[in-house]
Amino acid sequence: MQVKRAAIPSCSEIRSGKPRRQPLGAFWRRQSGGLAIYAALSLPLIAGMVGVGLDMSVWYAVKREVQGVADATVVTAAHTIFQGGTEAEATTAAEAQAARNGYDDMVAGNQITLTYNTVTVGTITETVQGTVRIEAPMHFAGLFLDEIHVAAGAAAGLQQLGQQCILALHPSAAGTITFEGNTDADVGCGVASNSSHVSQSIIVSGSAVLIANPVQAKGDIEVSESGVINSDFPLYPWSPAVADPYASWTMPPMPAACDYNGEAVGPAETITYTQLNPEGTRFCGGLDLRGDVTFEAGIYFIDGDTLRINSQATVDATAGVTFVLTGPTPDEVAQADINGSGGLTINAPDSGPTEGMAIVQDYSATQSESFNDNKINGDSNMNINGIIYFRNQPIQYSGGSDAVSACIQIVARMVKFTGNSDLDNDETVCENVGVNAGGTGGGLQVILVR
Repeated sequence: MQVKRAAIPSCSEIRSGKPRRQPLGAFWRRQSGGLAIYAALSLPLIAGMVGVGLDMSVWYAVKREVQGVADATVVTAAHTIFQGGTEAEATTAAEAQAARNGYDDMVAGNQITLTYNTVTVGTITETVQGTVRIEAPMHFAGLFLDEIHVAAGAAAGLQQLGQQCILALHPSAAGTITFEGNTDADVGCGVASNSSHVSQSIIVSGSAVLIANPVQAKGDIEVSESGVINSDFPLYPWSPAVADPYASWTMPPMPAACDYNGEAVGPAETITYTQLNPEGTRFCGGLDLRGDVTFEAGIYFIDGDTLRINSQATVDATAGVTFVLTGPTPDEVAQADINGSGGLTINAPDSGPTEGMAIVQDYSATQSESFNDNKINGDSNMNINGIIYFRNQPIQYSGGSDAVSACIQIVARMVKFTGNSDLDNDETVCENVGVNAGGTGGGLQVILVR
């Protein structure tokens, strides 16, 4: 049997009491068996921890995807409720939207939960709350867990956008509200288009400047060339349509007989018109004004042809006047050709069957998309206080840029602004002419609340 000699310590080691240092390689050779065991035991744990870390990064990405699905789900449900749908219809629409965003209801454990509670805080009304849960993929974590789910919650509702005093009713046309050329329009209120046109529901082009709060469209809003929109609100494309506030308004009855036929007032003439019948005064064959004209309080029916106010005319209709454009057939309903540069002031009645209405066109008129049909153009000498209502036809409008106190609201099939216009909704003026200073009553936007 061979016996190994023990290493004899050197004198220096004996004096210092410290053992002699050994080469590092020798240490590893001497300890290799124990380290191999430790490594073998630790490797699965280390690999599992690394794997779970990788899975967690995947779950984080999944969480963002699930949040997107939850957001789209509650917004769809809120839209459905806003459009008059039931809670069951809202849930069905929301689930379909979730599926379009990648949600799979066939996977066990996946779940959508929707509740319909109304909570109002300030200008926001929360209407729908929801949670989306999906099973998350597991790679390394499957060594330790049977399953894991990722969930996200969201809520949607309605936000009050403000008051609109310019509203275009056409459901689909391009440019239902248009600001073009060098138009500078400070409308002093909100602008809304009910057109669902995919790119040009509202158009601001050329060097036009629109100042409005808010600007809302059912379709998209186009700002091109040097056009500018200044608003205290963000722009609101793809918004719900704004209800026609005068959809239930009833046309007043017209006098049975004509009071005037083809009436015209020459440049050198001065005349005053009064209400000749309980229903009003009826001008058959249009009314052409070029002189100095005063209208006493009342309703004035323009039966056929045109209400034409020429640039040299001076018209005082401040006593509480409504002009009703009508006709024997839809194609013969009177139209407006108004140039108020000579001086035109209209104050609508503050009571009676035409309360608040300054110029209204019979809603039996043939529907049109031509801005040449009705023109209301003026400058600082034109002041119309009241509602201009053309349900079936467009209006081309250019108002006075220096008007101080006014209350004007325009609701028409389409509206085009072609010159400088300064509109306002002065509360006192509106009250005096029987107009709701809040305009159409305000628009609502479906938004993601949280």
